[in-house]
Amino acid sequence: MGGIGLAISPINPDIIYAIIESTPDASGFYRSADRGASWQKMSNHVAQGQYYNVLFPDPKTLDKVYSVETVSQYTEDGGKTWKPVGNNKRHVDDHAMWIDPDDSKHFFIRWRRGDVRNIRRGLKIYFKSNLPVTQFLPCAG
Repeated sequence: MGGIGLAISPINPDIIYAIIESTPDASGFYRSADRGASWQKMSNHVAQGQYYNVLFPDPKTLDKVYSVETVSQYTEDGGKTWKPVGNNKRHVDDHAMWIDPDDSKHFFIRWRRGDVRNIRRGLKIYFKSNLPVTQFLPCAG
């Protein structure tokens, strides 16, 4: 089994999401509604890029989850279907995300080189290149 990304819903802590790299029949996006006691495979979606799996559940909408990856994706139905986050001419290879807890249509995505994009619904992007950040990968601790 390869990389696994886990995230607990901030709306309902009984709901846990997982994105798993494994054999072709086991890889995919999973959802648990009972704190991990049982799991349902929602789709075959795995992170593009294959070296990190990081999930960010929306703080306002249950079953809306972002997967930061080469071209970040999001689901609004608990992982059944996925759509790309709007790029609007920005570079790909996202690594981290922050979602505004008061307005989840506003979020920041940190790109591979450390640049940060302030994004409004994936459509309007504000580029900040003067922040003192660098590339890092999330790690299990």
